[in-house]
Amino acid sequence: MRHSKLVTVSLVACALIASEALAVAYCAVRHPVAAIQHFFPSYDHYNALDGEIDATSRQRIESILPNVHFKEFGTHTLYVVYQAGQPIGFLHARTEKGDWGLDELVWAFNPDLTVHGVKYQRSRSTGRELIESADFNHWLSGNTVDGLRALLSPDATQLAARPQFVSTALEARITSIIRSGIKALLVCQYTWDIDQLSALKEPSS
Repeated sequence: MRHSKLVTVSLVACALIASEALAVAYCAVRHPVAAIQHFFPSYDHYNALDGEIDATSRQRIESILPNVHFKEFGTHTLYVVYQAGQPIGFLHARTEKGDWGLDELVWAFNPDLTVHGVKYQRSRSTGRELIESADFNHWLSGNTVDGLRALLSPDATQLAARPQFVSTALEARITSIIRSGIKALLVCQYTWDIDQLSALKEPSS
C-alpha cells in the first residue's frame, strides 16, 4: 500500500514537472545554419544574442495581443544575420501549442522588423504544408506588428478575413501562427534595440 502511494506521488510529481516544462517556451533556433540558409542564402555570418522580457514589456505585449500564457515570455535568443558586414535580417524562434503537443516555429524578419518568412522546425500539427508555402509566406511578407494584428479580429481569436487559400478547417491554425508572429516581433522590439542592431556592422573577429 505504501509502495502504491509512493508511485502515485511520483507520477503526480512527474506530471507537474512535465506540465511546467511545456509551459516554458523554447525560444532558440535548433539548427541556426540551416534556418538562416533557408531565409537568407547569401548570408556569410550570424551572431546570437540573448535577452529577457521584463514585466513592463510583458504588459505591453498583453495590451496588444490578449490571452497570452503568463509563462510565454522569459529568456529569448535573437539571431542577427550578416552579409558583407551588414545586418540583412533577424531570426527568432517561438513555441506554440499545436494539435499534438508543442510546435516550434522560426520567424525571419527584415532589418526594419517586417516579416521575411516563417517555417516550422518541429511540428505534428495539420497545415504545415500551407504555412510553409510560398502563398502563405507571401501573404505575411512585409507586415509589421500592426499589419499582422489587422489580419485578426478585434479580440485576436480569429481571422478578420479568410484568404481563399486558407480552408475553414485551418482558420484556427492560421490564427495561431499570426499570433505567434506578432509575439515574435514584439519580443524583438521590446528586448533588443533593433534600430541600433540594424545599423551595426559585423563585429571584427
